[in-house]
Amino acid sequence: MIYDLFVYSFYYERQNQTQQNDTFELNKFSKVVGFEKQIDIIQAGKVELHALQARVQDQINTLPAPTEITQLKDYLADLGVNPENVYLFIKGHTLQDNVVLMFLKPIVKFLKEEKYKEIDKTETQKIAKNQKREQYKKQTQDIELILKTHKNYENSQLFKKITKDITDFIQTTSNPKNRK
Repeated sequence: MIYDLFVYSFYYERQNQTQQNDTFELNKFSKVVGFEKQIDIIQAGKVELHALQARVQDQINTLPAPTEITQLKDYLADLGVNPENVYLFIKGHTLQDNVVLMFLKPIVKFLKEEKYKEIDKTETQKIAKNQKREQYKKQTQDIELILKTHKNYENSQLFKKITKDITDFIQTTSNPKNRK
């Protein structure tokens, strides 16, 4: 849904750096692709995703269409950016705070409520219920904390490629024979 707008954003960000043209700034991209409220998980986010698609298309319709857009898509594809993985290339805080958490928080809330209902059904005494609830609460971590501390991204192919590219660059530039 956001790929074409990402390409436009990339194009205009490059243009901003060279020509001081603020047609479409990166911060505006983040606002367009983020959700302002938590997703309705009962409807699988259909309403919010439809609204996202409309926001993206509305934004694209307001932007001048660069003639180089096809070449830019080819260039980005050569770098490994495509519609299926474009989310990996947007600002991490935008992705986490305005997209991922908007889906995860209602899911976590729903699952916790289900667990509490289960505890209430299986435990007849109030003290036992409260103990089980407290035990469950201690066993489950805050979803935001989990996301902030995970490092699974280090196993992704793109992370490994970036690491290799940086290592190769450092080796190339640190070798006196390669300096100009």
